[in-house]
Amino acid sequence: MLEIRGRKDKYSFIHHFLLEDSQGKKPIGFAQYYDYSKVLEEFGETPQPVDTYGIDFMIGYKELIGQGVGKQLVRLISEKILEDHPNAVRIVADPSVDGNKINVASIKVLEANGFNFDSVSGFYILNL
Repeated sequence: MLEIRGRKDKYSFIHHFLLEDSQGKKPIGFAQYYDYSKVLEEFGETPQPVDTYGIDFMIGYKELIGQGVGKQLVRLISEKILEDHPNAVRIVADPSVDGNKINVASIKVLEANGFNFDSVSGFYILNL
């Protein structure tokens, strides 16, 4: 809720996107990207190179998991980062849930998009 309330000031560096069904009638997923250095300042995360961007994503319906929707969503958000920030050097994602549960579906989506696990940070990383 903090991010929503602060989306026009403190959290304006976070870019939010809804994924709609093929008819454009209902949202089926969500993604966001952000300048990782801003999160580092806010939450004290693991340092990353300058021009690193973080992503978060979710699919809103269980029946769509494993259907390629997440793979397409991560591809699109990654392309959007490069379109908006051509000097981007890295994209990072943390597919854990509540800090300790592993989200296997998200890991498969990230790996299908070229992300690799980094044991130092615990993130999945795509070097650009």
